[in-house]
Amino acid sequence: MNQRTRTIINASWVGLIGNLLLSLVKIVVGWLSSSQAVLGDGIDSLSDVAAYLVTLVTARITQRPPDVKYPYGYNRAETIASKALSFFIFFAGAQLFYNNLMDLVQGVDRPIPSLLALYVSGFSVLGKLGLALWQFRIGQRTQSPMLIANARNMQADIVLSAVVLVGVGLSVFYQWPNIDTILALLVSLWILRIGYKIFTESNTELMDGVDDTSLYQRV
Repeated sequence: MNQRTRTIINASWVGLIGNLLLSLVKIVVGWLSSSQAVLGDGIDSLSDVAAYLVTLVTARITQRPPDVKYPYGYNRAETIASKALSFFIFFAGAQLFYNNLMDLVQGVDRPIPSLLALYVSGFSVLGKLGLALWQFRIGQRTQSPMLIANARNMQADIVLSAVVLVGVGLSVFYQWPNIDTILALLVSLWILRIGYKIFTESNTELMDGVDDTSLYQRV
């Protein structure tokens, strides 16, 4: 196993464990504190866990040397894995959006989230920030599109968790019962956006496309 593969695998294990802990805490607290927004944030973090599981598998595949069947090697495995991940993220966001939209349309009354949800959201922002910065640095150093995609996803999660933090705070302190449901809808739309973005970016790489075509004009 070469040094690049070893570094990607180690970084993936750190990201997997960190996101798994954050995800479990947010899902449990979201359920106990009756906050769909925090629960949705936990589901989004769970998609990060799946991303790192995919990275761990593909890191071992991409190190295989070219053979008769794949004369150009196995490097495209990371791109294919990114595309599979985009479907997983998109489905999770669609399910969350549908559930909360139905609750809003049917006028389902939810209890006000507890202060515990507020504390967990603040902890999530700090945890995600540390993980995202570290993963992005490792991704750039190893030139791993999967690690960089995971880091970008976590950077978006920081904004997501910050929005959840503000929304839960308003819901708790101003006793607004519907704001958590509306916030959960916004969270689900954000998750859908991330899934779509990863899907389109993997399309460009899989088809050997170019994101910035200004070079052609300069030439």
